[in-house]
Amino acid sequence: MKNTRAHRDRLTYLTMRLNLVIIILIAFSGCQPEKEDTTEGEVLSVGRTELINHIGKDFLIDDQHSYIGFKIKYFGFSPVRGRFDNFDGTVFYDPSNLASLSVSLVIDVKSINTGVEMRDDDLQTDGPGWFNVKDFPQIHFTSNEVMAHKDSTFSLLGDLTMNGITKPVSAHFTHTTAMSRDSWANDQVDFSGTLTLNRQDFEVFGGDFWSSIMENGVTQLSDDVEIEIDIHTRRTNYLDRMATEDSSNIRVSIPELVNTQGISAGIQELKRLKNLPDSPVSSGAMSTIGYTLVAQNKLAEAKAVFLLRQEMYPGRVTSHDQLGIVSLIQGKFPEATNLFLLSASEDSTRSRPLEYLKLIDKIN
Repeated sequence: MKNTRAHRDRLTYLTMRLNLVIIILIAFSGCQPEKEDTTEGEVLSVGRTELINHIGKDFLIDDQHSYIGFKIKYFGFSPVRGRFDNFDGTVFYDPSNLASLSVSLVIDVKSINTGVEMRDDDLQTDGPGWFNVKDFPQIHFTSNEVMAHKDSTFSLLGDLTMNGITKPVSAHFTHTTAMSRDSWANDQVDFSGTLTLNRQDFEVFGGDFWSSIMENGVTQLSDDVEIEIDIHTRRTNYLDRMATEDSSNIRVSIPELVNTQGISAGIQELKRLKNLPDSPVSSGAMSTIGYTLVAQNKLAEAKAVFLLRQEMYPGRVTSHDQLGIVSLIQGKFPEATNLFLLSASEDSTRSRPLEYLKLIDKIN
């Protein structure tokens, strides 16, 4: 009888202890913050005013200080890495308004570099196989929307075109630097992100062998391709550059001449200097002069300089972009559209006219 009562008392004691532990655990768990779900996000919206503010303020991707690479598993285990050495990109970005972030990117497929020349040649085989370079020499990416995540990262949603096939993709960006300024008065910002693609979606087959199944149950070459993106972008602040340049430099002296004596005097001086044996006039110098006048809101004067540049250097399709930007600031959207369409048709390797055409479409 005593043993039974003792056993019952001990059981009651243990039950009370267990209940107390459960109560403590419940109370403790209720005090813990919920773990943030970074797989979901919010698609951000952007207004027309924010888009208009981008005009003439685009960033260019510096391919000499940027990296677009890929990694794919070989025989189910060993990763093969490569990169594209040549690409052209244009970015609209406002650090105070992530929703307005927009990117157009054109990649030269012939610049593929895996470190093995024979393999690189094989990847560029004409016709069905890997990359059909003859028919589709570029890979295009254009962003459509931005999705913000709870952990302060974001995804760039857009369309990727490869081998003539367009598919929606989502690139996840984990790091963005603060805006800074280099020694040449360029605003600069860097982005780092990743993207995973299925090569089969874009008919990057390489033949039946590479898709065959091995004894371990995996394919000879993985279908998934991991893309790594590190891009450095820059945008020149022309007013600050003018303030730091030597006053004898025509990038400074011509805008000053235009400001004091008018555009006719500036055009006349450019023509005179162009005929000198050691002329300081170049295509790049005239671009800087024109954009400096744009920054000073002297649009008619800038247009005159860009038209003269087009006359002096008729092979430079960038003149269409320059004139298109002036037309956009003036609110002449049909005129700007035609100029950017002309630019894109004359050189399909450039991203700037594509990004501006997309901007015009969003504004309208």
